[in-house]
Amino acid sequence: MMKNEPAGLLNSLGIAIIGCNQYGLITFLNQNAEVVTGLNHTAAFGTPISNLVGFKFENEIRKALIQLDSLNSAQKQCPPLLTRDISFPSQHLTMQGTMIPVYDNAGTCNGFVIALHQKSIDDSHSEETYYRANYDLLTGLPNRFLLIDRIQFAMNLAKRQSTQIGLLFLDLDSFKLVNDSLGHLIGDKLLQSVAKRIINCIRSSDSVGRYGGDEFLVLLNEVASLRDCEQVAEKILSSFCQPHRLNSKSVIVTVSIGISTFPGDADSEESLIDHADKAMYIAKRKGQNRFEFYK
Repeated sequence: MMKNEPAGLLNSLGIAIIGCNQYGLITFLNQNAEVVTGLNHTAAFGTPISNLVGFKFENEIRKALIQLDSLNSAQKQCPPLLTRDISFPSQHLTMQGTMIPVYDNAGTCNGFVIALHQKSIDDSHSEETYYRANYDLLTGLPNRFLLIDRIQFAMNLAKRQSTQIGLLFLDLDSFKLVNDSLGHLIGDKLLQSVAKRIINCIRSSDSVGRYGGDEFLVLLNEVASLRDCEQVAEKILSSFCQPHRLNSKSVIVTVSIGISTFPGDADSEESLIDHADKAMYIAKRKGQNRFEFYK
């Protein structure tokens, strides 16, 4: 698919265009799509489109093929346009993608052209819905659902590039005591302060999110060695030595950290999180305010 399309025409349309076959493998990126994805056509050709968008795009293709198969010949001449939001986690970008089927001479759909459009900034309701679905309202960090998407994307990328990633599972020590003694308002402010402190300890290419309650996850991309994970954990522990200034209160809280890596410790996002969680509990049992690797 797309081989017979003049590249100059596709580059002149002013929008990002991705071509893929019926199996979800990329067959084309125009110049605007290269900017959006951060990849060039040569590097992307033949790779699964799910590696780019951070979710199982093949499922969308299967549903589209079933829908198109139910159309008669006349309906296929003007098929329904299939539109959904498409996120590019590596670029921290969400666009609206319209899937347009491409047919062979026999009338069989053998792929799709995906045209990407910027989401309307006037659609405040849609933006608010997206934010509430993907971000923690208290801290402004990605929530567990967006975090899992980013972990899936990072694992796919690590497989393709033969690199590794690290995952840090953080749990505040004695957070319930802060809530019970100082009140939930101070507890909320503490979580906000903790979030900012963790962000200051990681690279812009990494991600931190609130997994739930007083639990946070840190995703480290392109980890060269276990020492890279250690250094981030040590930096976080060191930052927690300073008190948090919360209204008129000064609060010191420590954190226990568990670390797992891919592909060394896990083969799925669920096991990567679970193993980091287990390592975190080992750190707590050994006295808290420390980090442990999954073993």
